[in-house]
Amino acid sequence: MFYIIIAAAALIITIAANTILAGSVDKNKKYHPVSASDEAVARLAEAIRIPTVSHYDHSLDVTSLFSGFQDYLFDIFPLFHETAERTVLSEYAVIYKWDGSSPDKHPVLLTAHYDVVPADVSKWSRPPFDAVIEDGYLWGRGTLDTKNTLMASLEAAEELCRTGFTPERTVYFAFGGDEEITGALGAKTSAQWFADNGISFDWAWDEGSITADRLMPGMKVKLSLIGTSEKGQVNILLKAESRGGGHAAMPPKHTATGRIARAVTRIEANPFPLRWLKTTRTFFKRMARAGVPAYRVALSNLWLTGGLIKLVMGRNAKSAAMLRTTTAPTIITGSNKENVLADEASAVVNVRILPGDSIKTVVKRIKKVVADDEVSVSVLKEKEATEPAFESSIKSEGYLLLEQMLNEEIEDAVVLPYLATIATDSVNFSACCKNLYRYAPMILNQEELDRIHGVDERISFENYGLAIRCYKNFIKKL
Repeated sequence: MFYIIIAAAALIITIAANTILAGSVDKNKKYHPVSASDEAVARLAEAIRIPTVSHYDHSLDVTSLFSGFQDYLFDIFPLFHETAERTVLSEYAVIYKWDGSSPDKHPVLLTAHYDVVPADVSKWSRPPFDAVIEDGYLWGRGTLDTKNTLMASLEAAEELCRTGFTPERTVYFAFGGDEEITGALGAKTSAQWFADNGISFDWAWDEGSITADRLMPGMKVKLSLIGTSEKGQVNILLKAESRGGGHAAMPPKHTATGRIARAVTRIEANPFPLRWLKTTRTFFKRMARAGVPAYRVALSNLWLTGGLIKLVMGRNAKSAAMLRTTTAPTIITGSNKENVLADEASAVVNVRILPGDSIKTVVKRIKKVVADDEVSVSVLKEKEATEPAFESSIKSEGYLLLEQMLNEEIEDAVVLPYLATIATDSVNFSACCKNLYRYAPMILNQEELDRIHGVDERISFENYGLAIRCYKNFIKKL
């Protein structure tokens, strides 16, 4: 009994200590937004009016618009272009080199993309490429993803050049024109150029996450999420063939459509296992600082509560995506007539791959789960598939500088490492960068976040002002 009491006391002390060490946020520090200047907003508006929509079929791209966008940058940022060395690799890739005062230090890479996804004009309240300025917002496709970060980084660089500032480290900017369709002609081309020229980086900063405002219940403050890794993605094709098709009045025991339906059902009934990553463990431990007391106790003691938290998170689609490789059947095809059996049926399953898994292990597991020799499992459009990114350090100089900058610019927020569940260009630079960080300087709630790739995308003058200040602050620290 004595030893039980001692063990219980030790447990209570450990939990209390961890909870106290988790700390808390100083709620007296508040974010005071400052809007971007009218001139800066007007320059971003002109960038939005260039409809650089990218397509998987590049013959649909209007490449003159992509090269026109590059020319626009040249025209509106004259001081930066006088200072930096510009290398145009194609309509889809342009690189800048801003020489630092200490050439012995490793250079830094800032990336962004200027292509955008299509927009259905009929659903928008304001035309997506008119760049309407109204009531403190700039409306248009690309205002949040991600002409805003590209333009903000150059606004910051132009301002610093005007003052005669020179960064200590050399800074490279790599801008791509096909990120929305895997970056094969943009970021990958730039990455190859860096490799060919023997250029490597300690770290790179790309888009990919935000400062979240009230996206999670119980959070007292905002969460500035720096993506230290990202999921891979692959589309898996399931296909079954029927021996001769035939009339629906005389169906065989198993039709092609039936086999596909069963395969999809088995995949949904057998999700990938939930699994903690170093990134997600650190995310939740640090998030304890921002939560209500119950959150702080639970999240500060993952050694004890991790299994239960994992089970609870697994029941929510958004949180489960941070802990497992996800499978989502998106397309199913079969017969094109009601009373005719399909000669062939198929389904496409979109898979977002958690670091630690791979395209190869995904295919192997899905084959095992489907367990039907009459259903083939293969990778659809292999060139569009991406492996998950490695987990970048939260102790590197790059991460610590980003953290310091965000603490200075958004004081009522907690900075957290984060697993990005979307694909970015940064993964294309894996071979030449030791660490990759994903963050777009803007504070968004759920309603605003849903506008990315959605209807009525827009950015507030305050968020654009924040982005410019963040890039300026960051570059000055290099």
